Amino acid sequence: MRREEETPQAFGGLQQAVSDIYSRLASLAEFSKGIIDGAPVAGRPDSANTHLHSASLLS
Repeated sequence: MRREEETPQAFGGLQQAVSDIYSRLASLAEFSKGIIDGAPVAGRPDSANTHLHSASLLS
């Protein structure tokens, strides 16, 4: 294959690779946001910390 023919194919492959990376980064960002939003906040009693509070009442 001549170089002139390879360049558009290589560029198309590069575009697809960048698109795949962007899509996976967006998925990772969404996943990370879910973890961060669900994490307990220090000093604030919430549902994530109620098991600790309940356990201290039982002892």
